[in-house]
Amino acid sequence: MMPTFTDFLAQQHADNDVVQQALRYYIADRFPDVTPEDMHAALVGEDRLDAVSASLARLEQDPGVVDAVALFVLSAGWDEDGEARESVRDAILEAKGKMPLIEVAVVSVSCVYGVYLLVTRNVKRSETRVVRRKDGSFETRTVTEYHDPQGALGAIVDVFRPRRRNEELSSGENPEP
Repeated sequence: MMPTFTDFLAQQHADNDVVQQALRYYIADRFPDVTPEDMHAALVGEDRLDAVSASLARLEQDPGVVDAVALFVLSAGWDEDGEARESVRDAILEAKGKMPLIEVAVVSVSCVYGVYLLVTRNVKRSETRVVRRKDGSFETRTVTEYHDPQGALGAIVDVFRPRRRNEELSSGENPEP
């Protein structure tokens, strides 16, 4: 029986450098043709340059948030079982023997890209209904609920979460075009 993710990290004595390096290896294994430049382009591809830049800047200045995001992405991979779990395991084992990462920008974009992948594919509940409008025509309505991360990750996740037009913005948020 495979240990829990927490137990595995403890067994491997995975420090911050191992976790951050493992995130890069995990993303490279799961998405082998994606470069840091491709990740950045995908992140800002939908007119989110300012929000993504703010998230990257926060990560580059706060190693605690980098570690939290890397753990969040890796733990989600571990929870998938099968190929994703093996990829996380292998990434951590490979990262243990490597030198610590120096380039914070690459780690930051890997973190945000990992969250982007989780948010855009980590659906908690999706419901589609067909309703009849007052004029007799039909409309399809889809409601999708995503798993919410806790703490400092919320602001990064919100960059990628789709909003309905009538949803109110929290104070300090910029409306999407």
